[in-house]
Amino acid sequence: MKSKHLLIPFFALTLSSCGMKNNLPFVYKNGDLFALNELTYENSFVDINFEQFDNYVKSEQEFVLYLTSQECSHCYEFKDKIFDFVKEKKTKVMRLEIFDTSGDVSVYTETFKKILDSYSDLLFINGNVLTPQIYIVKGEQFADKIPNSRYSTSLMFKNAFNDYANIANVYSFTSFEAYQKFTETNNDYVTFAFDYANKGATNIYNAQIKNKIKTANKTVAIFEINENNKANFESFYDISLNQYPFAINVNNNNETKYNFTNDIAQNTQFMDDSL
Repeated sequence: MKSKHLLIPFFALTLSSCGMKNNLPFVYKNGDLFALNELTYENSFVDINFEQFDNYVKSEQEFVLYLTSQECSHCYEFKDKIFDFVKEKKTKVMRLEIFDTSGDVSVYTETFKKILDSYSDLLFINGNVLTPQIYIVKGEQFADKIPNSRYSTSLMFKNAFNDYANIANVYSFTSFEAYQKFTETNNDYVTFAFDYANKGATNIYNAQIKNKIKTANKTVAIFEINENNKANFESFYDISLNQYPFAINVNNNNETKYNFTNDIAQNTQFMDDSL
């Protein structure tokens, strides 16, 4: 298939003291993998829907988008390479199948059509879509494409990924079962829970939380609140979530709960004490 090209910003790359490259986006690990007994190609990715894509982009969440197609021979060749990468790095990769092949004639999936209609300027410019394709997406103004020329081997792709994004020590959860298993096997972490669809919560997250957790030495969990997991999370901590992010700092099984507010000084104090 013909390729659509992205507007790729140029930036200089420098190394930070912790070995990560400055000015690159920070993507998260997939916490939901904690619920799996065995990783397979089918279960190692998050099959993104339009609502999730839209929330991530509008809240300026940095994430990995993997475009693939069942009708693409190169996609089959790439499967083992991207799966090897996820198995090793546990990176959260959002998978988007672009074709629905269930009928007599292949058509675009409903999710892909909605993304194409709403975000064509962000991802797809001047031509058809190239698959397989890996994008590093950050907000409505930034989507960087890892060149297909760097997909030949698992090692080549892993090295290429390191040139386009850092992987933070942050686990992103939507599965309550996976989060429970995470808490049972860790005794030194901080959890931040909020709904990406809540603009007020994501504003606090972007302004006061995100930059500090990217390079934190302590393990961090992001629990993405939605209608399917909210009740279980509230019951687990005996809380009632509001429009602000909720946090819990666990240190050697001692728990400190904190509800963020509009008080920046108090929020900053909690972050400093926890991280």
